Amino acid sequence: MESLWANRVRRLLARRQAQAALTRQETAILDLLRRGYNAPGIAQALGIKKKTVKNHITSIYRKLGVKNMSEVVAAARSGRPPWTRSPAC
Repeated sequence: MESLWANRVRRLLARRQAQAALTRQETAILDLLRRGYNAPGIAQALGIKKKTVKNHITSIYRKLGVKNMSEVVAAARSGRPPWTRSPAC
């Protein structure tokens, strides 16, 4: 049986690999989110549909292992993936 610690390490490594796998478009969207753009603004800036932006944002959430926009923006602003933050005591 796999230990809890080994399972956590495996999940963290998988997330790091996923983060490295962000597409160019996802990286551009993440940068615009960090700078305060909303979905319609990103769509206009990149010349794509708002629905496409939302699809990319959903993919970013999944790849980074976050649940909401504030976690994505916090990770983008800090330059650190969300799984490297210290846990709250």
